[in-house]
Amino acid sequence: MRTFLSIIALFIYFPVHAGPAGDSLRVVVKGLRNHEGLMNITLFDSATGFPGEIDRAVQWDSKAIEGDSVMFTFYGLSPGEYAFAVLHDENGDGKMNKVFPGLPKEGFAFSTNYRPVIRAPSFKDVSFPVGGKNVVLHVELIYYFR
Repeated sequence: MRTFLSIIALFIYFPVHAGPAGDSLRVVVKGLRNHEGLMNITLFDSATGFPGEIDRAVQWDSKAIEGDSVMFTFYGLSPGEYAFAVLHDENGDGKMNKVFPGLPKEGFAFSTNYRPVIRAPSFKDVSFPVGGKNVVLHVELIYYFR
């Protein structure tokens, strides 16, 4: 009985929360050309390392593709500016494969659906605010070669 009362006391003094503290971001990736490989996403809160240095990302995720879209959710975000990059890693090698003259061979997307012309976007080009709410963004993959 004493153990039971101790457990009840823990719930009174340390309530269970519905989810992690902070804001959340849900990203829905659409426009897949196939269901092969993995969908990878890196989320940054500054220009440092954006878009390709995964060790500089505040959060990242990778999922097997099971449908016509892939959804990622990030929790516990502090208010501020964020940007993300998505890669459809069709062969699962963990990197963006390219063809001559350096054009991406695999699908990719950036927050705000930025469509690069000559170079990858800067953090400023694709950043968006998070703060005081839960954010949902939809992005469409870009494939240079179908």
